[in-house]
Amino acid sequence: MKTIIKVILVVVCVLISCVIGFYLGLKQNIYNCEDLYSIASTEALALPNNNILLVKQGHSYGALKIYKRGSTSAHYQWWYLLDGSEGFNSKNVMTGTGKVFEKYKRTKIGEKKYHLEDVGGNLVIKIQDIEINWSAPNWISYSSHYGLSLTDKTSINEVSIINHIGLPVKWTGWRRD
Repeated sequence: MKTIIKVILVVVCVLISCVIGFYLGLKQNIYNCEDLYSIASTEALALPNNNILLVKQGHSYGALKIYKRGSTSAHYQWWYLLDGSEGFNSKNVMTGTGKVFEKYKRTKIGEKKYHLEDVGGNLVIKIQDIEINWSAPNWISYSSHYGLSLTDKTSINEVSIINHIGLPVKWTGWRRD
C-alpha cells in the first residue's frame, strides 16, 4: 500500500512539474512541437501573438501573423503563394494586412445567461482566396477547406513549407481528400 502511495505521489509531482514548465514556457513565448499541439483544441487553434501560422488550401499556401490584439479584435499581416514552388521570400509572394473584430449585442435571457447576436463584426481572416474563421481573442477555427501548421517563427524570412529536417510540415485540422 505504501509503495502505491509513493508511486502516485511521484506521478503527481511529475505532472505538476510538467504543467509549471509548460506555463513558464508560454509566458516566455518558448514553444516546442509538443507545446504547440497541446494548445490546440478539437475545434480551434490558439494563435500566439507574433507566431506565424501556415495555411494550405489546395495547391496554394498562406502565412498569417497576428501582430496586435485587443480583447475583441486583432490586426494581422498575411503572405500568399499561388503554389508551393517558391518560398515566402520570393518576388511572387503577395502580401497584405487586415483586421478582424467581434461586435455583439448582448441580451440577458436568464441568471448569468446571455444571448449574443453579431451586429456587424468581421470574423473572417482573408488571405487572398483563403478565408479563415476567427474569434477573439486568438482562436483560429479548423476547417475541412484548409490545413493549418503553427510555427514557432516570428519572421516570415524564417518560414518554409519544408520543415527544418527537409520534410513537408505537418498539417492539422483538415481532410486530405
